[in-house]
Amino acid sequence: MAFLSCLIAILALPVRAENTTPYSGTIVIEMDQPFEAFIKRLTTAIKANKMGIVGNACATCGARSIGVTIPGNRVMMIFNPHFAVRMLKSSVASGIEAPLRLYIT
Repeated sequence: MAFLSCLIAILALPVRAENTTPYSGTIVIEMDQPFEAFIKRLTTAIKANKMGIVGNACATCGARSIGVTIPGNRVMMIFNPHFAVRMLKSSVASGIEAPLRLYIT
């Protein structure tokens, strides 16, 4: 019983993310635009450059759906079929790296 109590106590501890800086290879670009205006302009630029949005994960939207407000937070995944052909011709294993992911906060 004591073991179970200790296990429950450990599992109840708060979780913290230790990596407070971007991952290696991440490029951070600061923008002087409101979040929603930037998303609109980015979406237009993606389409204008013949890229496709293949995924859109909106943490802000999800939080809003449960009555919670958080600052703008979204992951957009973009790709182009021509990239897929070139990438897979070079290495089938490289497919795990697609699509390009943009984390917008």
